Amino acid sequence: GFLWWTLPGTLLYLADAASHVRARPARVLRVQQRDNVLSLALSCPHLLRGGLPLQWVMLKAPAISREWHPFSLSASAHDSDSETSVHLTIGLVKGGWTDALRGLLSDEASAAAARIYVSGCFGLGFDASAYDGSD
Repeated sequence: GFLWWTLPGTLLYLADAASHVRARPARVLRVQQRDNVLSLALSCPHLLRGGLPLQWVMLKAPAISREWHPFSLSASAHDSDSETSVHLTIGLVKGGWTDALRGLLSDEASAAAARIYVSGCFGLGFDASAYDGSD
């Protein structure tokens, strides 16, 4: 009885954990902040080659927490072999994970030393280069 109730949830948890095993640290190339949007340019060709806008990745910053957080890709990895952009919206409420990430990446030295892990790409993307716009 009890095993059959817990087995599906346990299997889903283990499958999720296994999906992040390939995650490696990404190098932070640039950090820009405008209004309430934090824009990160990350160098991580090992996972993001072939990523498309509207797909999403999971980010983890062990200095903040051990949790994974999903964020949408805003630029395709096809733009460069080693760079992709991840845009995060920072809420107005202080004290959240993205606010802590903004603090962690507040200056160039701390951004260069930050360990940010990337897992993904997930979901369907949108390849704008497939359309010529002549409709």
